[in-house]
Amino acid sequence: MEANIYKSFNRTIVLLFCCVSSSTMTAQWTSKTPQIDDTVSISRSQVINANTIWMGAEHVFFDPDSNQVWGDFVSMYSSADGGTTWKYKRFDTDTGEYPFLSAVTGIDGMNGWAGIFLSGSASNLILKTTDGGINWTPTATNTFLRPESFVDVITFKDALNGIMVGDPSPETDTSVAYFEIYRTTDGGNTWARIQRSKIPDPLASEYGSAGDYARMGDTIWFSTTRGRIFKSIDDGQNWQVYRSGSGYSGFLHFNDPLHGICTSLDTLISTTGSSEIKYTEDGGLTWQYVKSPFVDSTYFWSVCLIPVSNYVLTNHAATLQGAPFTTLLSKDKGQTWTVIGQGDGLSCAKFISPSIGFAGDGVSLGQNHGTKLFKYAGNPLVGLLTATALKAEFILYPNPVQDKITVDVKLEQASSLLILINTMDGKLVLSRTITDATNAHHEELDLKSLEPGTYIITISSPEGHLNKTFIKQ
Repeated sequence: MEANIYKSFNRTIVLLFCCVSSSTMTAQWTSKTPQIDDTVSISRSQVINANTIWMGAEHVFFDPDSNQVWGDFVSMYSSADGGTTWKYKRFDTDTGEYPFLSAVTGIDGMNGWAGIFLSGSASNLILKTTDGGINWTPTATNTFLRPESFVDVITFKDALNGIMVGDPSPETDTSVAYFEIYRTTDGGNTWARIQRSKIPDPLASEYGSAGDYARMGDTIWFSTTRGRIFKSIDDGQNWQVYRSGSGYSGFLHFNDPLHGICTSLDTLISTTGSSEIKYTEDGGLTWQYVKSPFVDSTYFWSVCLIPVSNYVLTNHAATLQGAPFTTLLSKDKGQTWTVIGQGDGLSCAKFISPSIGFAGDGVSLGQNHGTKLFKYAGNPLVGLLTATALKAEFILYPNPVQDKITVDVKLEQASSLLILINTMDGKLVLSRTITDATNAHHEELDLKSLEPGTYIITISSPEGHLNKTFIKQ
């Protein structure tokens, strides 16, 4: 029981620091505030399709003196119209339970599941909704009953076939502990535990990473606190395991059966105890190091693999307390990074295409607004997230430049435009969004304040992007 309580609060701290946001947002994202009474921290998100989104949150606050987080309730959000409207449900627990929302998953816009660990009583609660999250009822009450039990993952392939993954737990007081994995083929009416012989044995002090999993049809992945990725290709009936690092793995996501991403502590790379980004292009069998942007110690709020292009997008803060926030993009698996936004705190961001993405708000020190849910606006940043070269005439003069530089762009299709100027190592020094949707754009940019040197200028529209370099004298 003590191990589970420690794990719950320790994870809540980790998740909170992955889920805070700032009070300023650029035109790249739009936001909704479904309710203003409760300030909660978005810690789980699932984007099923362009219309159907599920998110989960906890009521938390951060005590900078004790580094502890305490919550009184959890909350669920769902949208069936692409984020235009949201349903909100607050789920209260008994005093002293300090609920930890370990899993949220949707099957469609109406049916969803949630897993909650009640820290006070060291027990698990599995909930199900059939009305889009308005009402939740306890279910699967014969699962996760051991003192060691902790539900980490709930995922359904369809209305009938689902999997729940939990920490290693023995079947009896004298038996060997192994990962507690259940499977249903009747929509959750009955659950059967997968036999130990079908699952690789856990390492010492190895647990599942709460809420970190990916699914593509019958293929399921989940990560652990010892830098391992478990994989099943037959809907959870048999499992293999592969190594991504040496410590806690999180932000696990796959774009397709081959290309995936995660963060993982790797003591062979990091000397400061920070998580590093890992990338796979063979379905998780092997993982390669993606150099983190700028600093060795980074507090990630989101780590995404953009569909189609497989570009890596991160949102992180330089300090444990939150702001300032920076959004970066790498087109070459971390060899170079470009800052594409600042001031945006994006929690649990998920993309299903270069133009469709969602993220949540969280709780940060000094936050003075209600919990927001964000939708990626798509235009014109979407072109930057694709590997498509923009079909345009792009003229830049004078070059070299002393004070002002002129940007002339002629597009084949009329659209708005995003202009970014970055240093050669990726730091953002200028960002301008031109909202007028025209074929021809003429902009003068004042560069007096820039230090002498070489810079990269990027133009982006929904059709793609182009880069040029110039010299500031």
